[in-house]
Amino acid sequence: FEALRLIGQYFVRAVQDPSDTEARSEMMYAATLAGIAFGNAGCHLSHGMSYAVSGLVREFRTPDYPQEEAFIAHGMSVILNAPSVYRYTASACPERQLDGARTLGAEVRGALPADAGEVLANTLIGFMQAARFPSGLGGLGFSAADVPKLVEGTLPQQRVISNAPRQASRDDLHQLFSGAMAYW
Repeated sequence: FEALRLIGQYFVRAVQDPSDTEARSEMMYAATLAGIAFGNAGCHLSHGMSYAVSGLVREFRTPDYPQEEAFIAHGMSVILNAPSVYRYTASACPERQLDGARTLGAEVRGALPADAGEVLANTLIGFMQAARFPSGLGGLGFSAADVPKLVEGTLPQQRVISNAPRQASRDDLHQLFSGAMAYW
């Protein structure tokens, strides 16, 4: 939760002003804390889906990385799947998702458990917009025609996708990737 709190407080500042050393230092600390948490708890669907996204990249080149070859940074491929995933997993753990959104800085007063997926998804989408990320996988050059290949590339990632609070079938993954094509 401390990593989420720091992200909520410093992320936008860090991406909008690279000279803001306080914000960038706090984001490095948040990344360290998140890494420790991932090392203990593991990751789930967004990460498992990200491997297929990165593996199927054709033309997209992540800004500020070497531009010689098509490349999608891991963090970008994870976050572009996350709103779709959290909308899906919300029913399994709405209180945790509302806690996460609140810790990131979202207003959750009056939110019901049924709102949890949308609240967290919209919070993440706000961060994506602040960072000038593409609106979804479509912004990386993917389309509905790519969804079957993305699903097939995700299914072998059982080590991480089985950690999700709600299991995802092949059809569920199809819907998750379809939902991640565009957010705004």
